[in-house]
Amino acid sequence: MKVQIPDPTPISGHTPKKYNVLVYGRSGTGKTEFCATWPKPLLFIDTDKGITTVVSSPRVQEKDQIFLVDVQDRSSDVVVKQPIGFATVETVLKSLATENSYSGVVPQTVVLDSFTTTSALTMSRTLYLHGHVGQQPTLPDYGRLVRDLLDIITTGIGLRCNFIATAHEQYTKDELSGRIWCGPLIVGRLAAEISLYFDEVYHANVRERGGKHEYMLDTKASGLITAKSRLDLPSPIIAHFDSIKGTIERLNSTRKEVSHDIDK
Repeated sequence: MKVQIPDPTPISGHTPKKYNVLVYGRSGTGKTEFCATWPKPLLFIDTDKGITTVVSSPRVQEKDQIFLVDVQDRSSDVVVKQPIGFATVETVLKSLATENSYSGVVPQTVVLDSFTTTSALTMSRTLYLHGHVGQQPTLPDYGRLVRDLLDIITTGIGLRCNFIATAHEQYTKDELSGRIWCGPLIVGRLAAEISLYFDEVYHANVRERGGKHEYMLDTKASGLITAKSRLDLPSPIIAHFDSIKGTIERLNSTRKEVSHDIDK
């Protein structure tokens, strides 16, 4: 088998054509609403049952361009006994990866809301397949869980459109050092690694100012918070795509200028 090795290219003309984002935080911090402000058509893969937030929010525009896949873990067919939640998520993502569409929808942005409940659905399927329903997961169970979740992540970030995953938060303490930090809530050891796979990792929170509540995103890591921004966004930012759009447009403008100079 012959492997094609890519030639080096100058970074001056490089700008991503899509973005992958992980946004996590406790319930009620505006994660789902933030996702709904991204470019449309937008497809929600909803395992959290939080889409009512989008329907009711006056801050979300073009709602007729937002589509929903409502993920259930139990089939409506009583004959089907095995969990179907993971299979639903996997089927949608695989269709998007191969066809760039799902059921006629060609999205600019795909949202998995949330990765926390998706990890629970994945464990549900794993226990069923291994005959361990109602039992504590074993090491092989966790091993399969991580492999299946990594497949979900790599498929999502490999799409030809923006991919956003939400997650709830958890606080973890290192028993040796006593250090405490906040990160995404996911079953298994993947919780400590998931941020490695995303370009942007934001921590969602609510700030009160003048009697009003504002949804905000931390984009920089601190001693407590896990976050990062390869776009080098300031921190915090308002939880809306408009807070990011200007940076992306400047990058695109720079790329066009470089291309124009090269053409000359």
